[in-house]
Amino acid sequence: MRAEALNSMSSRGRAAVRALGPWPIRDKEIAFLLSLFVLLSGSVVEMNVGDEATRLTAFQAIQKMTMPAVITAAVVFLPLRLGRTLMAKFTKVQAPIYFATAILLGALIVPMRWFLIDMFDVRLNRDLVDGLPLFWVTGLMYLSINASIGRSTAKLAAEVDRTQTLLHELEGQRTKIVEAQEQVRKEIATYLHDGLQSQLVVLGLQMRNSIKNLPTDQAAIANSFIEEIEHIRRVDVRKASQQLSPDLQQISVATAIRDIADRYSPEVKVAIGIDSAVQSPALPERTKLALYRIAEQVILNAAAHGQARNVWLSIAAQDGHFDFQIANDGHALSNPQNPGGGAAIISSWVDYLDGSWSLTQEAGQHVLFKATLNLPVLDSRG
Repeated sequence: MRAEALNSMSSRGRAAVRALGPWPIRDKEIAFLLSLFVLLSGSVVEMNVGDEATRLTAFQAIQKMTMPAVITAAVVFLPLRLGRTLMAKFTKVQAPIYFATAILLGALIVPMRWFLIDMFDVRLNRDLVDGLPLFWVTGLMYLSINASIGRSTAKLAAEVDRTQTLLHELEGQRTKIVEAQEQVRKEIATYLHDGLQSQLVVLGLQMRNSIKNLPTDQAAIANSFIEEIEHIRRVDVRKASQQLSPDLQQISVATAIRDIADRYSPEVKVAIGIDSAVQSPALPERTKLALYRIAEQVILNAAAHGQARNVWLSIAAQDGHFDFQIANDGHALSNPQNPGGGAAIISSWVDYLDGSWSLTQEAGQHVLFKATLNLPVLDSRG
């Protein structure tokens, strides 16, 4: 038990020593605080020492002590800056330099006190005995200021690093969520295109074979059902498949967004204006998909929640980024501070393009979605 207690005390002692330093030397801060100490302490002495006739007012005392304080700051700053420079240059011996600077600073402040007493007639005690506490106080002030600021800075840096790590993890999670959503969409689209369509073809063939012996009027009714199934297969299922996972390698962003607009016609009229740069074949497929998904979600929100009759969409390439705007004449924003799932989808894709977005409505104006999205470097050979 005694050995454990000794080890514990030893560990605490080593921790205390490590806490003292070495830390980065805060030359400006220490010079300022020491000069402030000289200004205030000297002013207090000048206001209280001597008889009533020789005592100074507060203004006179501060005025008298201003120059000594400035000289103190300048003189103290030099060894502090020297120590800081040497620590940066000789990294293997930082600790000796750090503590030697504390000793040098304490040793310098004592003759500095004598100089100020002689030069400016400051009414302080000139005895060497009074200089020793000043030596220790100065050294401790140096150590405590550097340690407190150093530890606070280290904690802040650690928090910044932790925050950056969490942000990177969040970005990674968002990317995974977006990729998972697209994977599910692709799987459903593939099933609709390959699985369901083939099953509907087989169903149509089986029904045609089964009605061969039916009376004419019944066969006509059955044929109408078969034609409806064929229409669903050729048009509705194919369209649903394309909407779930558009083939942006084969079509442009503008074409894909026009397909979105067609879904809501004629109830909602969508006017589209898209720069040629956005329609470039060299634009990465993932970027085109992000633009498509953002437009899809914003138009959906305008039609379903805002009950808009008109939507105006524009995408323009400007100085290394996309300006993406969608305005609509729908209802006012009910609670723009409480976004729903649609806003989360938009945010995921906007974040994917390192962008930012907003949804606003001025009094009597249209609801306006605005996004600034990073423009990828395009391959001119495309």
